[in-house]
Amino acid sequence: MKKKLFLLALSCMVLSSCMTTKIPHLVGNYTFTTSIETDKSFDEVWDKVIDYFAMNGIPISILEKASGLIVSNKVSLKNNVTMEKDGKLLDDKAFVVIPYAKNVVYINVTSDFNIRVKKQNGKVSISVNLPNMVAERTVKPTGFQIVSTPQEIEAKSTGVFESGLLNLLK
Repeated sequence: MKKKLFLLALSCMVLSSCMTTKIPHLVGNYTFTTSIETDKSFDEVWDKVIDYFAMNGIPISILEKASGLIVSNKVSLKNNVTMEKDGKLLDDKAFVVIPYAKNVVYINVTSDFNIRVKKQNGKVSISVNLPNMVAERTVKPTGFQIVSTPQEIEAKSTGVFESGLLNLLK
């Protein structure tokens, strides 16, 4: 009888460690500008963009001056993540927002990152985008959980990164 109870308890612990929880959707509406125009020349802006990538050690996967496109893949944003609780950001300077969760011990966020510089109507347009954002969080195990595996969760840009970079490049 003791052996059956032990096996039942062990099964419950193992099964509960593999359970997933439903992640609430973000409720905030984060609208922001992803492009601006400047009176600077295309070459001036292009040089600033290249300098930004070089000075920050951001790897470039696509570099096409003719189209004005620079792309970097899977840039880590893990040090610039905040949570949203009751519709408000816990850190309004963070680049990325995820839903609130107690006992989060690790958050990993990566995103592709691109800048497009183009001549348009006698001015130069600069666009900054963070497409293909992927976020995972690990929550401190509770109760009978033995291991907490990373969970893919919803993440959105707050616009802080795009706004800051646009102001730097204009």
